[in-house]
Formats: sequence, C-alpha cells, structure tokens
Amino acid sequence: MAPAPFSCTVHPFDSRTSHSSAYEIGPSGASNALLFIGGLADGPHTVGYTKAIAKHLETAAQDWSVFEIRMRSSFSGYGFSSLKNDVEDISALVRYLRGIGKKKIVLMGHSTGCQDCMEYTKHKEDPVDGFIMQGPASDRESIEDFVKPDWLKKSLGHAEGLISAGKEAEAMPKDLVPSFFSTPMTAYRWHSLAAKGGDDDYFSSDLKESFVSEVWNRFQQPVMVLHSAGDEFVPAKIDKQALIDLWKKTNSNVHELSGLIPGASHTVKNPESQQWLAERVAQFIQQLGRKLPKCLIFVRINSYTTYCRPFELDTRTDISLSPTPLLSSTMCFGVTCSTCSKATWRGCGQHIPSALSSVPEEQWCTCTPKVTVNGKEYPPAGTVSIPGMSWLTGLFGGNSNDKSKQGTKGEL
Repeated sequence: MAPAPFSCTVHPFDSRTSHSSAYEIGPSGASNALLFIGGLADGPHTVGYTKAIAKHLETAAQDWSVFEIRMRSSFSGYGFSSLKNDVEDISALVRYLRGIGKKKIVLMGHSTGCQDCMEYTKHKEDPVDGFIMQGPASDRESIEDFVKPDWLKKSLGHAEGLISAGKEAEAMPKDLVPSFFSTPMTAYRWHSLAAKGGDDDYFSSDLKESFVSEVWNRFQQPVMVLHSAGDEFVPAKIDKQALIDLWKKTNSNVHELSGLIPGASHTVKNPESQQWLAERVAQFIQQLGRKLPKCLIFVRINSYTTYCRPFELDTRTDISLSPTPLLSSTMCFGVTCSTCSKATWRGCGQHIPSALSSVPEEQWCTCTPKVTVNGKEYPPAGTVSIPGMSWLTGLFGGNSNDKSKQGTKGEL
C-alpha cells in the first residue's frame, strides 16, 4: 500500500552535484536541522521513519526539522560513487544550512549513511553539532553471510586486478556482483564495500583494535549509535550490543543513549519501533544544548595571582572570558612536567591521547612510570605550579595534607 501524500519544502543548494536539492519535513522555520542520510539505493523519502521523527519533534516543540538529501550516490547512483563524494555533497548542504541560519545541525545516517557519518569526521571545514547512526551494519559481513566464500574470493580478485591496473572506475562484470545489488558497480566501490579494510569497512566485528580506536576517536561531538535489535542484515553471530559497548568504551563521546531499538528491522518498519526511535532522537538532540558540568576555568588576574572557579561550558557556545582564561579542561589537558620540563598531561586520565595530540612525541615527558593507553605508552601525569593555588592540590590527585606542598604555590 502506497503511503499517504505529504508535504515538504524543497531547498536547492550550491554543490558540485548539479541540481542539488534537499527536502525539509516539519516546520520550515525551525532553528535546527536533522540532516538524514540513507543507505545504499536510498534517497529522499525512501526511509519511512523520517516522517515519524519529524512529526514527533514538531509535536514536542523542539524547534527541529528533518532534511533529506539527494546525493550523487542516491537511488541507483551508489555503484559509481564513494564515501568521499558523499561527504562533499553533505558538506555543501551543511554550508547551505548554516547560511540560512540553522543554529544546530545533526547528521543522522541510516545503514551505509552511517559510513558517511564516520567519513565526515575527517572533514573539518563544515563541522556539525552531533551524529546519530541507525543500523550501522557491516556491508562486508552482510555480503559474506549471503554469498559463497569461493565466489567472493574470485570476485574481489577481479576487482583488485582492475584497481591495480588503474581501472578502479571500470564496471564489474554482472556475474561477479551479487544479484541483490540492483545497479552496476565499479571495481572500486565493490572492493570498498566487500573487502576487509575497504573504505566502507567501518563496522565489522573483526576490525583491529588500533583501527577501531583511531576512527572512533575522531568524533569530537556527541554521537548516538542505535542498532536495530532484529536487523536482518547483521549476521546472527554478531553481538550488536557488545559492539556498541566497545565503541562507548573507546570514546566517551559515544552517547549513553546508544543501544538497540526494540523489535526493529534494518529500516525500522514497525510503528512501535519507529516511535521508540523518534523519542530517542528527541532525547539526544535535547541534550546537545545541555551544559557540561565539572569544568574548571583557570583565570589569570595579574602576573602573580590565579584563581579557579567552576564553569558550565555549552557544547557550541563561543566563550569570551574576562579576565583571560589561563587553561581549561573538562577532563584532560596538556601541561609541562615540573621535573623534565617536557610535555605531559593532567586530569582524569581518560583522554590522554587527545591532551597530547598536538605535541610531537620527541617533546613528551621522559619520566617514569609510563601510562599505557590502547597499547601505546604515554608520559605519567604531571604537576602544574600556579602561584597562590595550594588549596587546589587535592582536586587533581595531590595530597592536600602534605604540608611540604602547601604555601604560596599550588600543585595540580
């Protein structure tokens, strides 16, 4: 049965793709935008739950509308496209949305659209405020579950031969692409989807820990990951909740609302599951504006005096403080070691790589014992001496009862 007629607002926008348009569902005057990206063979209006989300957000008066994008890869175009092309198209729409005054923008990917979200984290020029990934199934593991190993080996061998010969844009023979793909496929895109380590291979359960850490730690904004509990494209042997738990452990930006959508298929066709999803999306975007607690701002009064006060930091607010901040951190921050005068870190210990990411390793503190994070050694926690701040010692792991450390200097 065909869906009922519905209204939307069409937004033409400038892009490398000719006649680019996005389709807005919900109140056109909303301040914020949820930018939805479908999976393989999807395009505007092909995933039914976008309307359920838009309706719920409008009913809840949360000042958001849903945008569906038509990209080069939409509908039957995915076989000759790439994640790189998708990011170019998505970033063009993000620029347009900022240009018309949208305050917050969240990318929501479905299926292969989740790979677009992962790929977008490489893109720094047009940042967004958060990510939602629904149905992040591994295309590779799904394909392996549907085809015979010998056939897949032969097919990928042919693709690799074309790629090695510089013919990655050449179409694969029809008999070497699974029949469930309804469009011609280039050697590059087929290899990207089906080969271990292909450009689309972000969600497989057998990826190396170092790769998982690298790609998930690219998220600097909140990201909510929602697997469908009954996803028919995820092999039964895959523990979806365990994967989500791993991603949460890898990066604290993976939101606590991440989990499994009860009773949901890959595209969440069940009305009850759609409602659950819509409510979860509303919860997530409502929390984007929540202020972060336990942030300390160290403010220099003059050349000799520094004070510290709690400060709630909004996730997107540009902060101007007077007096000027000396340093700020919600969790970990870089400092200079008081022993060897080289770079180290201080804070909770959960974000050491981020604290030292801008410092060459040869400039790191050489003191011991080292701290190991994801198999890599980092310097031990350092101390910071700040005039007149002895009362802060205990806040960062120092011994406030050690009288030798009390006086005109405070150690962090």
